[in-house]
Amino acid sequence: MITFSFSQWWNTVYPLVLFLCGMVVYLIFISSFCKFLSKKEIFSLHLERYNTSKHQTVKKFFRTIFYIIQHILLYPILVFMGFVILIALMSFFSNNNTEMMILISVALIGSIRIIAYLSENLASDLSKMLPFSLLAVYLLDPNYISLAKTFEKIYSIPSFSKTILYYLLLIIFLEIILRILYELYNFIINKKTNKN
Repeated sequence: MITFSFSQWWNTVYPLVLFLCGMVVYLIFISSFCKFLSKKEIFSLHLERYNTSKHQTVKKFFRTIFYIIQHILLYPILVFMGFVILIALMSFFSNNNTEMMILISVALIGSIRIIAYLSENLASDLSKMLPFSLLAVYLLDPNYISLAKTFEKIYSIPSFSKTILYYLLLIIFLEIILRILYELYNFIINKKTNKN
């Protein structure tokens, strides 16, 4: 006869509950992060709504200022946040050295941003690739994570601050070029559409 003991049941399912909760939280976070990173328009602040000027020249001036704030000043902050999240994930789940993790993180962010201008769906898939692969590595071998190695990698990141700055400047420059090309493309398409 099978007897039921709540304490034995709880001791048996407790690791499952932890795994389940951890996976759900991780997947929700990764899904939100990937949707955010893979959009062509990372954010839409609609700063132009604050432009209440009646004069056309002033209105164009403020539109340009708001555009610069949104795409030139705020974008680097968002890129850096994405970089920090990827570095954190890789610190936990990867045996790569810190310099390689930085290179991979920035290359992945740059690739996602380039692809976002071509296909947001493909960019979304690409942005999920590394986090899901890291999760798979962890699920196959939970002992793979070493907190001592993780903190060692995290503490070594500041020694690469110059490299990180150079990489992020390249990504920001790339985003500016992509934005200019995208706006130019839209201008040409709209001009052709208006002629027809």
